[in-house]
Amino acid sequence: MDRRGFEEAEKDNRQAVMDNKAEETKNPKIIKVALYARVSTEEQKENFSLAAQLELLRKHASDSKFEVFDEYVDDGYSGTSFDRPQFQRLLDDSRQDKFQLILVYKVDRFFRNNKDLLNTVDELQRFGVSVRSITEPFDTSNYLGKFVLSLFGSIAELERNTFMERSKMGKLRRAREGYYSGSSPTKFGYVYIKETKKLEIDGKEADVVKLVYELYNQPDSSLVKVTRKLRVLGYKTKEGHLMREDVVHDILRDSIYIGKWYANRYDSKTNGLKPKEDWIEVNVPKIISEEAFLKAQEYLNNRRNYSVRNAKYKYLLQGMVKCGDCGTTIAGTADKQIQEKNGKKYGPYFKLYYRCSHFFRNKY
Repeated sequence: MDRRGFEEAEKDNRQAVMDNKAEETKNPKIIKVALYARVSTEEQKENFSLAAQLELLRKHASDSKFEVFDEYVDDGYSGTSFDRPQFQRLLDDSRQDKFQLILVYKVDRFFRNNKDLLNTVDELQRFGVSVRSITEPFDTSNYLGKFVLSLFGSIAELERNTFMERSKMGKLRRAREGYYSGSSPTKFGYVYIKETKKLEIDGKEADVVKLVYELYNQPDSSLVKVTRKLRVLGYKTKEGHLMREDVVHDILRDSIYIGKWYANRYDSKTNGLKPKEDWIEVNVPKIISEEAFLKAQEYLNNRRNYSVRNAKYKYLLQGMVKCGDCGTTIAGTADKQIQEKNGKKYGPYFKLYYRCSHFFRNKY
């Protein structure tokens, strides 16, 4: 091809590019977006209402001529956790190429942990999905936006840590002044009075607590028998579910029912118990006698350590070893495995080991 031919080809190429741009201007590609809103339990009193977030997100999408694929709303979930139902649904849909952009009101609605935020954004980008805040100047579709995102993510994490530290200090101060600042919902058997910041006895639930101790402190009783009896009688937990063994166990173990509640018991970093001298005792109304409580502790220890149960294996250290983090008894357990080789199955083989038996800490 001679020079004139090259010039003609280059001219045709430029014209094609211009024609494509003109076509894109006439028929712009519609971007599908997902709207994500979140508010945590402690933020529900602040200016982060879900309705306000969604209203602003919808307006931004409309003004930008975006097509809204769906709205994802997590009500009462922390921004430091992955375990958010709608957030997980958002990630699943992003992997299936259902939208190209996620809109959030602020970056802290998406995450309050900078490391998790950046890792999640990187994962989303592998599926061709970007994240944009409608109130902060960043867009993760370019490198500068990623840099700005990391700055805002660090600020969000700092705000969260500062809030938690202040909240912790406030709870400890209230505990030293004799006020209850425990978990929500309040312990079974009590109601929390906001005006006085103290606990009062819930008459109906207190009767159930007394019945739990009365039934369990029988010579031939057990957690299973007590729970079964309570379910037959129709007694329910604070959440409205039929009574469970773990709730009965916690009622029997908690010193709050003899008028002693402790703040600052656990180390947030290790989830282990702090030295007892660091605990802050708060006096609360008593529901049962100390004699009944101590008797229940004796029965709990004996029945847990020496009960036959339906165990298939004998463990030499049964009832003798405690968890180094929380002090709960270590339990023996078996992991059944089947191996397959050359189309044939061998086993089952059993791997025996010990683990902490605390209901909540061992949940995962």
